[in-house]
Amino acid sequence: MLPFQLWGRRVLAVDDNPTNRHIVERLLRSWGLRVESAASGQAALARLREAHTTDAFALALLDMQMPDLDGLQLARAIHAEPGLGELPLVLLTSMSARDRAQELRDAGFAAWLSKPVRALLLYNSLVSVLQGPVAAEAPGTPTRRSDDEDLPALPPLRVLVAEDNSVNQKVAVRILAKLGARADTAGNGFEALDAIARVPYDAVLMDVQMPEMDGLEATAELRKREAGTGRHTPVIAMTAHAMQGDRDRCLAAGMDDYLTKPIRAQALAVALLCWSVGRVEVQAPAAAPDSDSDQDFDLQQFEEACSGDAEFGRALVSEYLETVPELLRQAREADIAADMVRLEAAAHSLAGGSAMLGVRRLARTCRELQQNAEAGDQVAARGALARAEQDLEALRDRLDEFVLKKVA
Repeated sequence: MLPFQLWGRRVLAVDDNPTNRHIVERLLRSWGLRVESAASGQAALARLREAHTTDAFALALLDMQMPDLDGLQLARAIHAEPGLGELPLVLLTSMSARDRAQELRDAGFAAWLSKPVRALLLYNSLVSVLQGPVAAEAPGTPTRRSDDEDLPALPPLRVLVAEDNSVNQKVAVRILAKLGARADTAGNGFEALDAIARVPYDAVLMDVQMPEMDGLEATAELRKREAGTGRHTPVIAMTAHAMQGDRDRCLAAGMDDYLTKPIRAQALAVALLCWSVGRVEVQAPAAAPDSDSDQDFDLQQFEEACSGDAEFGRALVSEYLETVPELLRQAREADIAADMVRLEAAAHSLAGGSAMLGVRRLARTCRELQQNAEAGDQVAARGALARAEQDLEALRDRLDEFVLKKVA
């Protein structure tokens, strides 16, 4: 269920650009709001006056740049109208508002957000503004309550998780369950295509690097199969890389969006909201960069992965400690055989599972190993592999004792 603050509330969206209006309208309606729109400031004022004594609007969402009245002028005009002085206003602007906070507050805005609008920030802003007078300066969010309360509510969705790493699979399925989605899993591209042929999924979370058939190949094949059918299954890429070139490759293969591992619940919620509900392209929150600290273990990331569930956390750590030695064995065999493709695949799986559970140092070492293998530098790869084995040994007791005690 959507929070009562949004469900059924009436919102006026004001923007002279019809495409922008359409995008915002669809996004707001997907959250259960009753939405009307106006193409000009004068039309907005007329509509607000008409509705004031019958079915008053709960909030108005104003664009900054419009030809007759800009956002600031319209805000002042609205609050000068009898009976509209307390109407909450939210501003969307493509201009920098960094040095204009006081001016925006004086004009009566409770929140302001930068374009292109980020769905999660807009959602949180609307909830907070409708709860009371909260001023929120972009690009930050209004006062947060808890992670669960910050997640956009979604209708029931059926999602396929195509991921070869079992730990990452389980975490993704758990996050999807928290969002109210039903999840199935596939271990490679071939399995994903078979599953999609049987089930009309609302979205697919597709790992980029998988054995037998990777996510790029699977998505390209999916788009061939869908050609001429009128169907387009949203595919959201999952990858450990965050380079622009990697995003470009994903989009060129026919993927719709791109999430960086470890997957965050909020970013995933926004992606599903955009591609499975509203079908509009908005930006998800950027993935937080890795810390430069030499921290072995990130407890906050671990608790997010297991949703604070001690039993689930124990199961994840147990599975991780079973799979990592096997992957390291595969990496050693690949090194001996000078098979850089197999070494890169093992390193990728090691890095992904480690990052998801917050095992930072080992994740960084395995990413270095993966990059060395990809570059064909066996000497550097061998050194990284040795450090990865040392990192695991140094952390094993803490995973067995410290982590499980903390989550219990």
